[in-house]
Amino acid sequence: MDKKTEETRDWLDSRFRTVRDGIYMAHQPIYGFVAKYSEHGKFAKWVTTHSLLQELSKWVPAAVLDVGSAEGWFAYLCRKFFGSKVKIADLSVEACIRAKELFDIDGIACDVQNLPPMEPWDTVVCSGMLEHVPDWKRSVNNLLDVTQRVLVLMLPLEGKRRVSKKISSGEPHSHLHVFTTKSFDYLRKDHDVKVIRIHSMLLYYLGAALDYVPFIGEWPMIFLTWLDQWLCELIPWSRGVLFVIRPRSQKVTARAVVQSKIGFHYLKDSSEKA
Repeated sequence: MDKKTEETRDWLDSRFRTVRDGIYMAHQPIYGFVAKYSEHGKFAKWVTTHSLLQELSKWVPAAVLDVGSAEGWFAYLCRKFFGSKVKIADLSVEACIRAKELFDIDGIACDVQNLPPMEPWDTVVCSGMLEHVPDWKRSVNNLLDVTQRVLVLMLPLEGKRRVSKKISSGEPHSHLHVFTTKSFDYLRKDHDVKVIRIHSMLLYYLGAALDYVPFIGEWPMIFLTWLDQWLCELIPWSRGVLFVIRPRSQKVTARAVVQSKIGFHYLKDSSEKA
């Protein structure tokens, strides 16, 4: 494990031990609208989670491995809505402990750049993590190695100046890379890559501001989550993107079907004649 990753792990372990008034301070909006006990950015996280779940609902995964899962909320929702077998993997040991405490989900603490051997999973999800990893292409290869059916990635769309500023800040969990909608075109030779924009720029700052409005209620957030999806389809100007990556399946042609035959099979003790 490189020094940068070690620093990030230590920072994350401290983060996932944070409490306020004796209550665990959640990274994800697991408590709903109680802003006091979860990080800001709930609207963006709801949009991301809704977009991911909508995409997964198209094939209803039998099993989901959530890599970079934080306290395991997304894996919990996959189990709740799809009945999927779930497991998490995160760099932070404390995040894995929280996932077990909160949702009874097993986890493995590991570096995605050096994933331990494991059986392939039907669907692998990695949301908001690769931008923090020094060697993101190696990480993607590792994720594909444990993906049986579909790999889903969520990444931010940020400019070079913004990312450079984050790197120069010296924060242990800063963004290290600039991604675009074409970042995974190099995989298209052997994979189908679908690109879905999320987090409309037209709603991004409004959604962020709503974090500071107490007791706003559910319906405005539900409406804005739906509106975000509609705007991203209408206007390609967004802060985030989903990549849905599938290994390219073998094409089955009519000729291949007709020519699929075996040799004659003789029954040894049959006296019946045609």
